[in-house]
Amino acid sequence: MTALREGAVIAFFVVASLAMTWPLARNFTRAVADPGDPFFAAWVLDWDYHATSSPARLFDANIFHPERLALAFSDHSFGIAIWFFPLLALGVAPLTVHNIALVAAFAGSGYAMYLLARFVTGSAGAALAGGVAFAFVGFRFHHLPHVQYVWSVFLPLILLALLAFFLAPSIRTAFFMTAALVANGASNAHWFVFGTAAFGITAIVLAVTTGRWRERRVWFLFAGSLALAVVVLPAPAALSRAPANAPRG
Repeated sequence: MTALREGAVIAFFVVASLAMTWPLARNFTRAVADPGDPFFAAWVLDWDYHATSSPARLFDANIFHPERLALAFSDHSFGIAIWFFPLLALGVAPLTVHNIALVAAFAGSGYAMYLLARFVTGSAGAALAGGVAFAFVGFRFHHLPHVQYVWSVFLPLILLALLAFFLAPSIRTAFFMTAALVANGASNAHWFVFGTAAFGITAIVLAVTTGRWRERRVWFLFAGSLALAVVVLPAPAALSRAPANAPRG
């Protein structure tokens, strides 16, 4: 029953996202919200896949020649692109992948907030309302040309992970915290800054209000989780360390 319930909630947010962005679904292969940024974002997603599946270096993108590390001029969006590598591997056009990612950003953000709200309130109804409010806030529609801003899927999840950890400190909840921090940081630089700030402030509040600040094991696990995130988060940069004579894309 749990799997059916979660599947139904996910389906609800997918259908609602298709409806709220209509007629995008009817024009996945050619629609853009703006004649500029969506094309760049589509190229970034495609470049991430190309650089990961070939000797090309991720940040040494094929733009702004002869500048090096040109992808670093903007968000690399690797944390978004990686979810759609299978579609790109199948030859789905980058613009189509971009538009699918845009709908997924609405639906995923709604479902993530649903999980957080349900964890806090214990009410599926309240969680659904919270998910809808977060998924379809006007800010997202203002930023339709910027899939990396619409994609705030991991902001609720880092807070959910933090709450779960302080309520039940364990290796499992600590790892969940690491995964959420890394996924959020790899998706968008702005959400990395804002999300990490919210994470830090909330961690202090929870440590005090739950009394966990007195427990050494909690701080050991917490520090280990953060250390692992610091090690893993720069992983996309490692893809820029291909041999100097590697062919450029």
